[in-house]
Amino acid sequence: MIDGSDEIKISASSVSLSEPHELEGVVSTLVSKQGRELTLTSDQGNVDPKSNIASFIGNVIIDGADGIKLYTNQLYVNTLEMSGESPVKIRAKGASWGLTAASMRTHRGGQESKRFVLFTGNVKLVYYPDKAVYGLRR
Repeated sequence: MIDGSDEIKISASSVSLSEPHELEGVVSTLVSKQGRELTLTSDQGNVDPKSNIASFIGNVIIDGADGIKLYTNQLYVNTLEMSGESPVKIRAKGASWGLTAASMRTHRGGQESKRFVLFTGNVKLVYYPDKAVYGLRR
C-alpha cells in the first residue's frame, strides 16, 4: 500500500505494451487500507493509465476473503478513486443469501468515507435462514 491508501495489483497471462494496455487472462488483487482483500478474475481487460480506468470483460468474478462472490460480464474500475461499475446483470452470493440485479456501482460516502455498493434494476435478494451463520438466525 502506498501512503495507507487502497492498492490494486493487476496481472495477466498476456499484456500489450501499447496504451491502453490490452490484457488476457486477468487476475487482480485489491487490498483496502483496512486490510480487506478481494480477488478479481476475467477473460480480458484493459488498463488506460491516462484515464485511470481498468476494464474487465468476460466471466468477471470477484471473490472476497469473507466468502462473498460477485459474478458479471463487465466491470469498469476507476483506479484513482477505487470505485467501480457494472452496467450489465450481476449475481452475488454469500453464505446465507443470493442476489441478482441489472447493474451495480460502488462509491464512497459518509464521514468515514466507507465504501458502498448500490445495486439497481430488478434487484432480488434471497435469504436462506438455514444457512445463516450470523445476523437474523433464529
